[in-house]
Amino acid sequence: MSAELASRIGTERVPGALALLLTLKGTPTLYYGDELGLPDAPVEAGRARDCAELRSRLSRVRELLKVRRKPAALRQGDIAVLSAHPDHLAYLRGDGEDSLVVAVNLSGRDQRVAFPGVRSTLWSSSFTGGERDRLPGEVTLAPFEARLLR
Repeated sequence: MSAELASRIGTERVPGALALLLTLKGTPTLYYGDELGLPDAPVEAGRARDCAELRSRLSRVRELLKVRRKPAALRQGDIAVLSAHPDHLAYLRGDGEDSLVVAVNLSGRDQRVAFPGVRSTLWSSSFTGGERDRLPGEVTLAPFEARLLR
């Protein structure tokens, strides 16, 4: 990934890409500006970015980084693919009690993803997606949404 992540994959896909980066095995590397999802383009004179939108994007990334530090499953757990589809990806990190499901919608349409057991949303890239209550083995992801389920 490079500093032009948003320019390469589109601003709407950045939260999902960051969720993958921060939940797959290995040491993640974030380049300056990728956490904000800003495209590599000059800002026209007289047009400033909406600071509230940038703060909310940064807030979501900070929440994900905070979540990443807690469960051992994200730092040292195994990985098992639950569902690999052109429109979505879901995988299990860890095993047993400390496991997490990571589900990422790779498309611009809602996607229904099934996973084992009853889980609750630990983190969502969307402010509106991500019910905070128990989910019965299936979740509907909003376009380009990523979720971590415990």
